[in-house]
Amino acid sequence: MMQQECTSIDHNLYVGPRPENHSDIEYLAGLGIQYIVDLTSGVGDDYNDDVNYIRNRMIEYINIPIIDAMAPDQYAQHILESEVFPKILAGFNTYVHCRCGKGRSPTVVIYHYMNGGSTLKEALEFVQNKHLLTEITDEQMRFLMALDQLQSEEDKEDLFEEYKQEKEYLNE
Repeated sequence: MMQQECTSIDHNLYVGPRPENHSDIEYLAGLGIQYIVDLTSGVGDDYNDDVNYIRNRMIEYINIPIIDAMAPDQYAQHILESEVFPKILAGFNTYVHCRCGKGRSPTVVIYHYMNGGSTLKEALEFVQNKHLLTEITDEQMRFLMALDQLQSEEDKEDLFEEYKQEKEYLNE
């Protein structure tokens, strides 16, 4: 299952669901993953990775807890901008995941591209075209819209309306 849902977004950036077992970790190691960014909150079925097994595979690991369906808070933003994004830019083969790989992890990857100068529209389209499982929530979309300094308020409103219509269409 991991092989079908793990998506290469860029030459060193992957996004997808939480590794469920040791074979999933081995699959990621086989891809050359050097750094795992776990966005699960550790609450209930949103449990964290097997850190010892990951580190025994010589893979760096960080957990930045974000509640399911929510956007990064200020603490998470600080860690992403100061630790995670620089490692991605430095070429570390990075796997970003949440529980299902649909909301939090694509949101963080979009945030990474916006942090590098892309508009929300550019980053959103790029990630959605690569990772077809992307289903960011309204809360996550509002977070990304607030970060987008390059688009006018009118363009942001139009993009949000397009996003909501597409979401409604897919849910019919």
